[in-house]
Amino acid sequence: MATTTQIDPMALLAGMAQQTEKKKGSKDAKPQLTEPAMDAAISQWLEADREVKKWEGIRTTAEAQILAFAAPARLAECRRLGRVESTVRINGKLNMTQKCQYCAVGMPQLPAIKAAFGPDADRYFKTRTKLELTEAAAEDQELLGKLIEALGPEKFAGSFAVKQFAEVTETFHTDFTLKSDVEAQARPFMDTEAIKPYKPALRQ
Repeated sequence: MATTTQIDPMALLAGMAQQTEKKKGSKDAKPQLTEPAMDAAISQWLEADREVKKWEGIRTTAEAQILAFAAPARLAECRRLGRVESTVRINGKLNMTQKCQYCAVGMPQLPAIKAAFGPDADRYFKTRTKLELTEAAAEDQELLGKLIEALGPEKFAGSFAVKQFAEVTETFHTDFTLKSDVEAQARPFMDTEAIKPYKPALRQ
């Protein structure tokens, strides 16, 4: 009689999630088009592009200065009020909005983050797993039929692309905003972008 080996599905998924390949496409020489009548329009476009880039650089520098003041000042004001305010008005001229939006936390960084936050870690970070069929598996009629049955680990691993990451919770965002000790715990991970909030938005 055949024996059944117990497989830990989460351990299998975690191992599969580590396997990521990035393929680089080759760059072919571009075909050349020539029309002298286009020279004036091309010159205008290039000049306008230079001006746009110049003003984008000025705006980026000004934005960095504004956010360097407003981001910590918003935290201080929220703590003074005792509530989370996502939008603040700066000098009566600009709104800055910091929503509860964070990039996914990479699994290699998660153990250190969990160790730092201790018992609060499970409230602050939720592990999410995404599975999707590879292109070859999606075209394999035999495999599609077998998906309703239990698959062995080798077949499973060869059939699915797995992504795993930790999701920052709203509980973390609230506590980070209102509690200076949570901010202090999080700051080293934010400095290395292991925990990375979306950049605040400025609007008139």
